[in-house]
Formats: sequence, structure tokens, C-alpha cells
Amino acid sequence: MFVSLTARIAAIGLVVVLALGSLAGLLADASYEASQSFHAAAHSAGVIETTEAALGDLREAESGQRGFVISRNPAYARSFAERVDSAARTIAKVVDQTSDNPLQHARAREIALLMKERSTFLLQPLDLARHGNFTGAVAVITLNRPQVLNAI
Repeated sequence: MFVSLTARIAAIGLVVVLALGSLAGLLADASYEASQSFHAAAHSAGVIETTEAALGDLREAESGQRGFVISRNPAYARSFAERVDSAARTIAKVVDQTSDNPLQHARAREIALLMKERSTFLLQPLDLARHGNFTGAVAVITLNRPQVLNAI
């Protein structure tokens, strides 16, 4: 096939160069894929962290509401509106963060809606208690469902 030794060496050298080029291409592609995977994982972690922060704010609002209803100490209720607003702002960030993924975006919007509904529900016993109807507030919390607000 190859007559001279130089032609054979050149052919082997060409095969080695092509193999090294292919290996370099594969390594560059693997590096790019790893970088993209790392970016996606970091993005997902950020979305999870932001969602947990929003849910934490809502839990703190509920805790303050219940603390006020149980202890009748208004200090517990003071941060309620701030925590609910913070939860709404934070879950709105999650909705924005997931705009690149339609399925996750729809889920984030659904969570935001559920959090808004929960915030509205949490306000009812707080309002009852602020108007001195602690028994009604406890009943709403105990039953875990809204009551007609004309009891105020």
C-alpha cells in the first residue's frame, strides 16, 4: 500500500493528528456540556432557594398570626403584612426565574396563586382577632377554612 517508510510515517502521523483532534473536540464538547449542566443545576438551586424563602415568609406570617390569636400580644401581628408582601415579591421572582421553562413556569404561577389564596385566608383570623373576636379567630384557625366575615 505505502511504498516508502516516509509515506508510512506520514500516514501514521496523520492518523494520530486526526485522533488527537477528535479527542480535543470531544473534550471541548464534554467541557461545554458540563458547564451547561452546572449552570442548569445552579439555576435550579436558585429557584428552589427562592421558593423556600417565599414559603418561609408565608410560614412566618402564619406563625405571627397564630401567636397574636393565642397570646393576644399585638407584637406578633405587626410583621404579618410585611411577611406576606415579602412572600409575594419573592414568589414573583420565582415566576420570573422559571420563564425559560414552560412547565416550571406554570407550576410557579400556580404556587404563587396558592400562596396568594393562603395569604388571604390567613388575614381573616387576624382581622377577627384585631377586632376582639378571638374566639372566632380560633375557630377559623381550628377549622382551617374561611368563615363569613360579617362576624366582625
